[in-house]
Amino acid sequence: MKRRTIIRAALGASAALSPPVLELLAGQQARAESALTTAAGRDAVIGQWEETAWRYGCGYGGRAPITLLHDALLDVEDLNRLLGQQLDTGERQRVLRISAQLSGIVALVLGDMGHPRDAHRWYANASAAAQASGDTAVHAWVTAREAMVPLNWGQPAAALRLADRARTLAGDGTSAAHALAAAAQARAHAALGHAAEARKAIADAERAHDRLRDTDASGTWYGYPLQQHLVHASRTYTGIGDTGPAADVQTEALRLISRTSVMSPALIHLDEALCTAADGDHDSACTQAVHIITTLPPAYRTGLIARRGQELTGALPRGAQHLPAARELREALAATPPAQLPA
Repeated sequence: MKRRTIIRAALGASAALSPPVLELLAGQQARAESALTTAAGRDAVIGQWEETAWRYGCGYGGRAPITLLHDALLDVEDLNRLLGQQLDTGERQRVLRISAQLSGIVALVLGDMGHPRDAHRWYANASAAAQASGDTAVHAWVTAREAMVPLNWGQPAAALRLADRARTLAGDGTSAAHALAAAAQARAHAALGHAAEARKAIADAERAHDRLRDTDASGTWYGYPLQQHLVHASRTYTGIGDTGPAADVQTEALRLISRTSVMSPALIHLDEALCTAADGDHDSACTQAVHIITTLPPAYRTGLIARRGQELTGALPRGAQHLPAARELREALAATPPAQLPA
């Protein structure tokens, strides 16, 4: 992928390709074609793509969502060209699995950025690729991840249907997909006001996490690490108004979340603000939310972050709507521009 950086730098702002760039492109194409003519070459190329998919699964890593999305879209385009090559059955299944993962990452980021319709379209692509690859675990992961979209954008019943489907696909409780599906069920039940079912499902997710192999408990979007479980537990307990358990998991989540992470700690702090409001301190809740939103880099203030802020304003009783802090929160949300997708 370093060659792509070189090409981008060489292109600059000009629409014309210089002779050195044309030579670089021709050499790159020749090497790619040569590698794909032998089984060993194809295995090496596919292995590199598997490493690429794994790196994307490591999350934002401090990058703005729009930056990761731009790069992932370019890689999906390149991977689609590989799918057009002559591959044997095993090779095609590996590439389709990678396609499902990368399409799932694109969908995940689109959901975070506030584009649920586009996210569902990419999840459909990911699901089709996962099914064609024959990898049920990846199919379950894609489906569980898709459940987060309606969860985050006000359609808990649709989220519950997806979460139930993901749990069926995942089978027993020894995979990250099973744990994630149980967490999605918990959050959906919480949003629907099913407190007992929410508590049961989040306990199921915790038990599933405790049984995971190290690779499935890894701190990636493909795994179900403890910090991710705590984020889902925070949303579950916040949703059913269990502010005591919510505070406990929020404290532990903030301790474990990587220092390079931007969005996850902000979402946890917004859950804290929602719990503060649920406990009756509406002024402090709004003040806290304003601080969280306005201190984030602009690229992170859109989409899911803005949605959580709106959730807080919607939860305020009529009397609290006129508080100065509530007005400041509405103004901060109104100043948040919509996220623009790459052309």
